[in-house]
Amino acid sequence: MKPADLYRAVHDAGMYLRADGDKLVVGPSERLTAELRQLLREHKSAMLGFLADAHQTLAELLEAAMGVCDQHGDGLAARADMERDCLSMPLHLREDLLDHFRGCHAAPDESASPDWQEMGESIEGGSALTKTSSPRGAARSGTSPRRSKP
Repeated sequence: MKPADLYRAVHDAGMYLRADGDKLVVGPSERLTAELRQLLREHKSAMLGFLADAHQTLAELLEAAMGVCDQHGDGLAARADMERDCLSMPLHLREDLLDHFRGCHAAPDESASPDWQEMGESIEGGSALTKTSSPRGAARSGTSPRRSKP
């Protein structure tokens, strides 16, 4: 079993898992099944490595997330929300989110369909562009897509 899959099983069972030196700490203990206990014992060293790697991934994730905030000109409140969202992301999903944010920084592929489309006139009379999809998703925040500054 891969460490990410085992972590996911622990998380899905409503438990936390963390490293304390060379020990794994899991809780609440009343939710720990004999099967999960055995799997954690068998894969202890791999899980300790997974948790150590997760710490590095979190640092990279926060840096990439702030880069996306910079791209959108986000203020302090939006940046704090983004940081909170990253910190609350389950460990087994952080790498996927990091990959997504890194993709937001990549140079646009000329052959791909455009991310931006003309959306009409801005208040000042110039054209306004808006992204057709938001990396953080409008569903999470309940907001409409962002408008760039003219």
